[in-house]
Amino acid sequence: KHISSESTFALPAIKSDKITSDSSEGADVRVAILTVSDTVAMGAGPDRSGPRAVSVINSSSERLGGARVVATSVVPDNVTKIQDILRRWSDNEQMDLIITLGGTGFTSRDVTPEATKELIEKETPGLLYVMMQESLKVTPSAMLSRSAAGIRGSTLIINMPGNPNAVAECMEALLPALKHGLKQLRGDKREKHPRHTPHAEAVPTDVWEQSYMSATGGEVSCSCCK
Repeated sequence: KHISSESTFALPAIKSDKITSDSSEGADVRVAILTVSDTVAMGAGPDRSGPRAVSVINSSSERLGGARVVATSVVPDNVTKIQDILRRWSDNEQMDLIITLGGTGFTSRDVTPEATKELIEKETPGLLYVMMQESLKVTPSAMLSRSAAGIRGSTLIINMPGNPNAVAECMEALLPALKHGLKQLRGDKREKHPRHTPHAEAVPTDVWEQSYMSATGGEVSCSCCK
């Protein structure tokens, strides 16, 4: 049964691997959200991160090239169940973007990165770096995240924390380049790389680069700018 993504907020918690799907008509970029949580899957607590992710994606649709959440699901912290959904969404339903929420910490039940790494064909470490950089501005515990991100076929899969606020922070950090990457994955040969700003003109966002530029008087050696 097809259910509109707008009704996601009114739905009770989705148990196990039951999928709520929506027609992809009108969605240029099809997004799926997977909440990984034993608590939510058992119905012992509400899914707070899933609805937040849906809201962030749909409200940023234009910045993501017409993205819309067309499928959501909740599964327990179980490698097989996580992988079953990821395979179905990437191989059969050919989602453009899959975002998983939760299961990226240090506990024995946190297995989302392991499940993801076994399926992806290409890693995308730059996305993880940007998310880590943004999250560390809020809390030092962000360094404990073991998130994975990569490409399977033409689908981009990104692990994000289960904290609702962290989801919004990570998405906001990725927005400047995510649209470009998703277009490349879809084989849009017209998509050009964003204009490169020479390092000498760029405003550093990384605290280490800021310190380096301060210590060297702003001199930056970069082979791409020579």
